Amino acid sequence: MLIDETEEKTIDASSAEYEEDGYGEIYVECNYSPEDFDKLRYLARSEDKEARKEFFEDCRKAASEGDLKDVWLKNYTSPEERSIQLKTILDCIKRSKSKRKPIPYGYLKTAFDLLVTRDKRQELKEFFEKNSTDTDLRERMVKWCLEHKEEDYAQKILLEDVRNGGSIRSSDELNKILRRKK
Repeated sequence: MLIDETEEKTIDASSAEYEEDGYGEIYVECNYSPEDFDKLRYLARSEDKEARKEFFEDCRKAASEGDLKDVWLKNYTSPEERSIQLKTILDCIKRSKSKRKPIPYGYLKTAFDLLVTRDKRQELKEFFEKNSTDTDLRERMVKWCLEHKEEDYAQKILLEDVRNGGSIRSSDELNKILRRKK
């Protein structure tokens, strides 16, 4: 509760203040970081199991609404927690697509990273197929494929990119793969 009150006061203090004197206007602003308050909330609740679970649930709800908190991803890392995080993120992505809204920033990258840590190749490929229009995701998938000896799949992605007028880098990567295969 004290953290919430402190955050509110910090938000109020961070709003612009103007002061006029003989030299003109002076603009004063306080540096406000919601991530810092999220860390404090986590630390305040981390010793008490029930409070820790409650904070996890608060972060899950925020993530389902498009507010992905770093503190949630960094401090809740058990297989069960990771599974819930992944499901929440995938549901938000699916909901955004069905409503034809932009996918919240960082959700595709985070989902990809969580799927990689689970080491389930088929799930990762299915996720990629559903979201393959994202350029960054395509690059990450090619890199992952090359690291995991899935050159055929990387070749398929790069060939698609080249056919669709992709970058020179895509073309270069495709040439490297084809040379190795001869």
